Amino acid sequence: MNDIPAIISGLEQTPLVLKSFLMHIPPEAVKCRRISDKWSIHEHACHIATGDRDAFLDRWRQFQQNKRPVIAPLSGESYPQEHFLQMDLQQTLKGFFEVRAELVQQARNADNEFWLREAEHPEYRCYTPYIMLRHRLMHDYFHMYRIEGLWLSRDEEPPG
Repeated sequence: MNDIPAIISGLEQTPLVLKSFLMHIPPEAVKCRRISDKWSIHEHACHIATGDRDAFLDRWRQFQQNKRPVIAPLSGESYPQEHFLQMDLQQTLKGFFEVRAELVQQARNADNEFWLREAEHPEYRCYTPYIMLRHRLMHDYFHMYRIEGLWLSRDEEPPG
């Protein structure tokens, strides 16, 4: 767990990386669904930007309030089909900066015992705040990789 500061730093930088990344993408490409029934750049970005608000900050609080919380799964498929597409991207990104800053501050204030608390999660055999934040960081960059593939690839079906 000696990588906790690096994970926190990565999480702290993600909103800026995402916003800067999106500034380079032509507006006409952002909402284009290159593959039917698959997300656009806009949808991936809004999914990243709302994850803390919709799930991860609540999970963090569950770890704070309970010695062994029960975590409910949440995925992009948990929302109506047009949910992310209908969001205002700029407002959603603004909210992302605010909520992510709160999560980062909470993480910086956590003690060693807290990082090891275990939760019950139906999708994972082990789930702790440490695993949760590492998972969150990888999730953010997984979706940014998808965004990059949608934007830059020449193929009909982007990689990933």
